[in-house]
Amino acid sequence: MYPQSEIYFRCEHKVNLRVVLKVCGIYLLFLAGILLLPLLWAIYFKEPLRPFVLTICITAAVGAALSGPFRHYRGHVFTREGFAIVTFGWIMSSVFGALPYLFAGTFDSMADAYFETMSGFTTTGASVITNIEGVAKSILFWRSLTHWLGGMGIIVLFVAVFPFLGIRGRNLLQSEVPGPSSDALKPKIAETARTLWLLYVGFTVVETVMLMLGDMSFFESLCHTFGTMATGGFSTRNASIAAYDSAYIEWVITFFMLCAGLNFSLYYHLIKGRWRRVLADTEMRTYFVIFAVAALVITFSLQRGAATSESGESLRAAAFQTASVLTTTGYASVDFDQWSPMIKIMLIVLMFVGGCAGSTGGGMKVIRVIVIFKLMINEIMKKVHPGSVRTLKISGNKVDESVVSSIVGFFVLALCVFVGASLFVAAHGVDIVTSVSSSAATLWNIGPGLARVGATENYAFMPPACKWVLAHCMLLGRLELFTVAVLFAPSFWRK
Repeated sequence: MYPQSEIYFRCEHKVNLRVVLKVCGIYLLFLAGILLLPLLWAIYFKEPLRPFVLTICITAAVGAALSGPFRHYRGHVFTREGFAIVTFGWIMSSVFGALPYLFAGTFDSMADAYFETMSGFTTTGASVITNIEGVAKSILFWRSLTHWLGGMGIIVLFVAVFPFLGIRGRNLLQSEVPGPSSDALKPKIAETARTLWLLYVGFTVVETVMLMLGDMSFFESLCHTFGTMATGGFSTRNASIAAYDSAYIEWVITFFMLCAGLNFSLYYHLIKGRWRRVLADTEMRTYFVIFAVAALVITFSLQRGAATSESGESLRAAAFQTASVLTTTGYASVDFDQWSPMIKIMLIVLMFVGGCAGSTGGGMKVIRVIVIFKLMINEIMKKVHPGSVRTLKISGNKVDESVVSSIVGFFVLALCVFVGASLFVAAHGVDIVTSVSSSAATLWNIGPGLARVGATENYAFMPPACKWVLAHCMLLGRLELFTVAVLFAPSFWRK
């Protein structure tokens, strides 16, 4: 599954705008249907229906206007169309998904509403809401639902119903699934999408029930499950998970955050009884080693820094925050900005690593870190033994040189975007720690950073220009940079 090229296909044809407009239009109709779910919660809680009714009408009208003229057109979604549809689809999701916030009066500006919605769909979890508990529950449900939809991929869900729409969606799935490769579980791409979503729904149901056993209401259990399985981090409480002060709830969420950070194809192989294939997965083993080592080091550091605290509490806090940051979920059980500088540096490193390829987690992905590390070792050994020929392998499989070069290119581009975003935010008078951590936290879809965007803070103070830039950092991180970057190449739009 790893020795595949990440994203770069040779395309000789011009982008077919008719296909792009048709699919984007149908997608907006699909999104309008999804907006019925928070409308039902508004009815249940006897809250204003206007925000969702207006949004549904506007979204459906625009969707019909885009797809209507091309409803009888039968075109294929090739690679270029896939890139365009996925990128525009996520932007449209954030634009139209922001409307309920504006109509409900949650935000006064489009910058805030767009930032919050993009943060939701990209599962970043960065927020500009200063009083979460003062927001209407139906709006909070929509906020959490954007997490859940974006976690496995709203376009992947859309692909799952493509057989009924007469559209081929392989290139959409390849453009959206996070990680160096997308493992085709089924011969037909729509079957793969449905399999992934069935696994996702199954985990969602189990975690929701387990959180309800911890004395959470059904509504709060569902919202926090959405945030956990999507590795997003939106909570219904101002203090996040710390508001519950429950060891049971924290351990349940820690477990499911770790599950969400794994490649979902591994669960499929487990169900099929392919234990050896799962156990031989290098990325999975490395992922758990990183978690275990980081959690233990943080536990010992907390014990040294506060000799009166119980070891169980230190381990609980360390395990929760390590899982939260490594999987880029962003939930907080404590204010980790008060921890030692050494721990905070470790957390920043974990932000960059992220979850596994094919998971709902953000970050560079563990598999890329492994490839870069092995490439470094190979280069060192070549200097020691100039005549030696060394092959880079992952899980016993040779990694093609094109994959290695694309991963190195991804790393360089990510570094450029990170530095550029940090400089842009700092240029608006934001301190260096906040500028750097906010850029890393949004680019790698983590949410909370350090200093003024720490675990108990938010992004509300940011100037509008910074919110727009950081919102699109979230998009770049969620769509793996190149899916969006190729749209800026002039040659992409011509033969």
